[in-house]
Amino acid sequence: MYSTEAAANAPETLQWAKPKWKGMEQDRYTLQIAPEDCTGCAVCVEICPVKSKSDASKKAINMVSQPEIRES
Repeated sequence: MYSTEAAANAPETLQWAKPKWKGMEQDRYTLQIAPEDCTGCAVCVEICPVKSKSDASKKAINMVSQPEIRES
């Protein structure tokens, strides 16, 4: 959770959502896995219940190459 002011200074590639918690609608919310901590087991992808609204073949979390993530 972070303020809209902090989000304004974030890189353009940072994905965020508006929280649905009462009283926090003005803040921003990001949930992500640190690439440095990832072991590549893909369990997070397997158990993730959230599907992409724009591409049903993808979930909210998807495995991608670490160098691509670290570059951005």
